[in-house]
Amino acid sequence: MKNKRRFLLSASCIVFASLLFYLSHPNAIFSSGLGFLGYVALAPVFVFIRYSRTKTVWLYGALYGLLSYGSFCSWLASFHPLTIYLICFLYAVICSLLFLVLKLAYSVSLAGLKFFTMATVWLSYEYIKTLGFLGFSYGIMGYTQWQNPYMLSLSSLGGVWLPSLACILSSAFLARFFQDLIENKKKLCVRNFIFLFCFCASVLLFNGAGFFVRLFNSASSYQKTVKVIAVQGNVDPWKGGIASYSANVKSLMSLTDEALSQSPDAQIVVWPETAFVPPLVYHYNARVDYDRYQLVLSFLTYLSQKDACFVVGNQHSVDEGKKYTDDYNAALVFDPKENFLIPPEPEIYTKQHLVPFTEWFPYEKIFPHLYKALLQGDTHLWSQGKECTVFEKRGLVFSTPICFEDTFGDGCRRFVLNGAKCFVNLSNDAWAASLACQMQHLSMAVFRSSENRVPSVRSTASGMTCLINSDGSLAQCAEPFCKAWISCDIPVEEDMKLTLYTKVGDWLPLLSILLALLMVSLGAAKPLARAIKNR
Repeated sequence: MKNKRRFLLSASCIVFASLLFYLSHPNAIFSSGLGFLGYVALAPVFVFIRYSRTKTVWLYGALYGLLSYGSFCSWLASFHPLTIYLICFLYAVICSLLFLVLKLAYSVSLAGLKFFTMATVWLSYEYIKTLGFLGFSYGIMGYTQWQNPYMLSLSSLGGVWLPSLACILSSAFLARFFQDLIENKKKLCVRNFIFLFCFCASVLLFNGAGFFVRLFNSASSYQKTVKVIAVQGNVDPWKGGIASYSANVKSLMSLTDEALSQSPDAQIVVWPETAFVPPLVYHYNARVDYDRYQLVLSFLTYLSQKDACFVVGNQHSVDEGKKYTDDYNAALVFDPKENFLIPPEPEIYTKQHLVPFTEWFPYEKIFPHLYKALLQGDTHLWSQGKECTVFEKRGLVFSTPICFEDTFGDGCRRFVLNGAKCFVNLSNDAWAASLACQMQHLSMAVFRSSENRVPSVRSTASGMTCLINSDGSLAQCAEPFCKAWISCDIPVEEDMKLTLYTKVGDWLPLLSILLALLMVSLGAAKPLARAIKNR
C-alpha cells in the first residue's frame, strides 16, 4: 500500500509538471501560452527529484519526456505519424537521463546549494539539446516569456538563456519552499518565508533588470526606413505537380500585385520558403521539362515588369556532373536594378541549419537502410549551405534565415556579425495545419530580434507573417491560415551597435555547465576529504 501510494504521488507530480510545461508555452488551448507559468513549471520536477529514489527516478523522467513533448509537439503527427513517436521516444530517453543526472547532482552537491545545482543542470541540458544533428530548440523555458518585454530586453545580454535562467531559478526557489513546507508538516516557519521571498524576489529582480535594459536601449538612431512587403500564400504544401505549382505562383503574383497597388513605394517583396517549387535557375538553363521551363519563364517575365527587389524561397539545384544534382533549400534574391532576370542571375543564400531526418541525414554510410527509407518517404534531403550570406538591396542590409534556422540564437547572431542589420525569414509551417506550431515558432523568432537588436520580417506559407521590432515586440501580423500580405517600414540604422549576446554568444549556458560541474565536484570531494581525514 505504501509503495502504491508513493507511485501515485510521484506519477501525479510528473503529470502536473508536464501540464505546466505544456500550458506555459504556446499550445492548442492557449495559442500564446500562459507565460507566467514559466516561473513555476519546473518546481514540481525539482520537488520530485528531492524525494525520488535513484533506482527509479529515470522511469519518471521518461514519463515526463513522453508527456511533455508528446503534448507540446503533437502537431508533428501532421507531417508523418512516425515523427510524433520518434519525438516521444527521443525525449523519453533524454529526460530519463536528465532526471538521473539531476538526482545524482542533488545527492552529491553541498547542502545549501542542492536546488541551485539542479537549476544549473537544467539550464545546461536546455543548451546541450540544441547542439548537433538532433539539435532542437523547442521547449526551452525562456521562450515562455516571448511576450514579456523585460525578459526580451534581457536576451540582448545573454540570449534566451537569461530569461530561461529566470524561470528555472524561480522554480528552484519555489521547490525549496515546498520542501520546507513538506518537512515541517505543512507548518509555516521563518525559513519557509525566506524561500518564498526568494522566489518573488527572483521574478521581480530579473524583470526589474530587464526594465532598466529596455530603458537604456529605448533610444533609436535610425534616419530612414525601407518599405517591405511580405506575402502569405496559404497554399497546401502536400499538393505537388506542375498544375499545383502554377496555381500557387499565380496566387502569389495576384497577392503581390494587390500589395504593390496599395504600397507602390515598396522596395522589397518577400515570398515564403519554397514558394516557387521547381528549381528556377536549373530549369531555365537545362530546359529538360517544358512545363517547368514555361513556368520559370513566366515568373521571370513577371519580375522584369516590377520595380522591386524580390526575395523568393526556391529549391536551388546545382548540376556538377554527379549522379544527382546538389539540391539546396534556398532564398533567391532578384533585383532588376542589379541582376539579369533573363537569363536569371540571382544572388543566393542556401540554408545551413537543416531539419534532422526530413531535410538532412549525414549518416548515409553508417545507416544506409535508414537513409534509403528517408529518400523513399515524404522527405527531401538537401545539401547543406556553408555561408552566412548578407544582402544589401534598396538600402536594406539583411540576411535570410530559412524556417527552422530562426529557432537557433547562435546561428542568427552570426549573420549579424557578418554585417546583417535585419532578418528576412522565409518559413513554411503550413504542413502542420496547427496554430500552436506556428505560435511556438513565432515565440522563438522574436528572440532573434531582441537578442541582436535588429528587426525581422517573416514571410510564411500560412502564418505567422509579421514584422518584429528590434526589441522583440510584434509590430504587425497577418491573420494565419488565409491569403494575406503585410506592408511594413523597416528602420535602417546607420550606426548599429552590437549587443553583448551578438558579440559573445552563448556564454551563459557554458558558464552554467562549468558551475554545475564545479558544484558537483565540490560536493563529491567533501565526503572524500572527510574519509581521508578520519583515517
